[in-house]
Amino acid sequence: MQDARVYLGLVRERGKKGLPLKRVYRQLYNRDLYLIAYGRIYRNTGATTQGTTQETVDAMSLAKIDAIINALRQERYRLLRAELLRSLAWLSSTTRMPYSSQGHL
Repeated sequence: MQDARVYLGLVRERGKKGLPLKRVYRQLYNRDLYLIAYGRIYRNTGATTQGTTQETVDAMSLAKIDAIINALRQERYRLLRAELLRSLAWLSSTTRMPYSSQGHL
């Protein structure tokens, strides 16, 4: 598996060029991506304030990250609608994610 920072750099470059991403799902098994995201979110003011769910960013742990990755591998993980919308908003504000008509993102 690629180093998380290298992969994020590739995503950024492909986004700048308007190129689609492929095989993104398997990158969701990379624990370091979650740790990088956690580091970015945790620094934000209001990160410890409850939102649409009762969870806050300070409830994150390595065990929880591993549980999410395990659920993804077994195709059991389900995002709550609020989490999905928040994740998409965050992604679109930080990295341009091109749409691909072939369904590869």
